[in-house]
Amino acid sequence: MNIVDMFTPEETTNAVDIVGGKAAGLFRLQKLLPALSKNYASRYGGGVVVPRFFVLPTGYSLSDANIELLRNRAAALGVKKFAVRSSSPFEDGTEHSFDGVYESRLDVGLDNLVNAVRAVQRSSLGKKARRYADDFKLTIDDRMAVIVQEMVKSPQMGIIYSKFPAVNDIVRLIQWDTRYSADGSMTSTVFRRKRTIHGVLYPDQMIETNSGSILTERSLAEISLRIEKNFGSPVRVEYADGDFGAQLLNGRKLHLLQARPIVNVKTPEYRLPEVQDGNLLFGTRWVNGVGDVTAPVVSIGVGEYLSENLPFNKVEQLDEQYKDGYILLCAYLQYWHNDYDECTPHKRAVIAGCKIGRHHDMDVARQKGLLYLGTETVITHAKWRGEGINTGDVLRVVSDGTRGLVYRV
Repeated sequence: MNIVDMFTPEETTNAVDIVGGKAAGLFRLQKLLPALSKNYASRYGGGVVVPRFFVLPTGYSLSDANIELLRNRAAALGVKKFAVRSSSPFEDGTEHSFDGVYESRLDVGLDNLVNAVRAVQRSSLGKKARRYADDFKLTIDDRMAVIVQEMVKSPQMGIIYSKFPAVNDIVRLIQWDTRYSADGSMTSTVFRRKRTIHGVLYPDQMIETNSGSILTERSLAEISLRIEKNFGSPVRVEYADGDFGAQLLNGRKLHLLQARPIVNVKTPEYRLPEVQDGNLLFGTRWVNGVGDVTAPVVSIGVGEYLSENLPFNKVEQLDEQYKDGYILLCAYLQYWHNDYDECTPHKRAVIAGCKIGRHHDMDVARQKGLLYLGTETVITHAKWRGEGINTGDVLRVVSDGTRGLVYRV
């Protein structure tokens, strides 16, 4: 099978069995670019673009001839660094996303490109993929397409949920400034979704923000709803807003890095209980999921670094001790190769204190039906010792998908 790009016929670029779910989404995005660039020219003078890419289809062998073809095609993109991403036929579907399961490599130079492609291909039946398949009783195989894409360096990155899983009908943007720490720069903006008499969705009233660029946020929300209409389902869009070489509006670009359907977008009706100040520990808008969980706490450490937290074998022992269900207090579920989700199968809810990778943790929790609450700032050991919260204490965690509350029981 030949390398696939934007000039390949649609019957191939739309074929998930050949290019995988993620790449099929990129090809669909490309077709929307002329209209999006025209409609948002006043804000993005450089256009709305998908970073240049091509796809190694499923079954692409790394023979000597194919390696030479790969290197030549990559060199022809005219960039110094690449993002090498997985695109499995099982990935980014409407029922299962396989988010964070397969390998991706960023900032890859031409000299390391072949090794990066091999690593992504090998992850098709890696430990994470097999465990995910077992969790959801799925059958997978070793097919894996690979996206080789221009690596974008941007001052602002973000994710848009065209319909965030919540009781309210909302669009949610999560974004962060790459020039500062992830904890200090992450912001969230929420708009209500409104449908016109012609059936067109648009972002209406803004109901939450801690960002200072509302016009930009509204444009991004509108773009996500246009993509949703084209895809036929709510979408999760990753983007890079601007680049370090063109900060002026007349040269500013919006890079759409990927778009995929949102899994488990439907939520049950739920109303938050009245706040009981005497028992309330904190409230947060960093939530994913709807529900009400009362259970003992298992605290595995809330530091950003692995050395600050319990070792994995101790976490597994606590998971077995509280196998009837518990609320996991941690820094994060998954961050690069530090995977606490794997060794805590009996958790029912998560309270996480580190913003690094939070958007990924929220997606992992939603896929598994877990209630997820993140604190507004990194939790310190001293703060939680001061609150007197330890493993075995009982908390009540509630959320309507927009706001979450944590009570002491």
